[in-house]
Amino acid sequence: MVGIPYENAKKILDTIKLNALLKPDAIQTWIFYPFKGTKLHELCKEEGFLTGKTMPNVVTDSMCKYPNLTRQQIRMFCHYFKKFVDIYSYLKDRKSNLSKTL
Repeated sequence: MVGIPYENAKKILDTIKLNALLKPDAIQTWIFYPFKGTKLHELCKEEGFLTGKTMPNVVTDSMCKYPNLTRQQIRMFCHYFKKFVDIYSYLKDRKSNLSKTL
């Protein structure tokens, strides 16, 4: 899940790196949605994160606006999350193989 309150690009990249390290069998990424009646919805409301959009497509858009992460960044990280994991995993494996040969 991306676009969680107080998240920033570095935290998302840390999650991508963790997934590359763990090598899960499957990855499915969603954009955070603060459902009404939850504590996270109240937090988003109190912090002014809600955009006024109601029930966007949580696969492709966020209803929150954060000071440290744009909605465009949220969409990009969600859409390319698995590709980023694959790239980090590939680079990590190449670095490991290179170290073994030196």
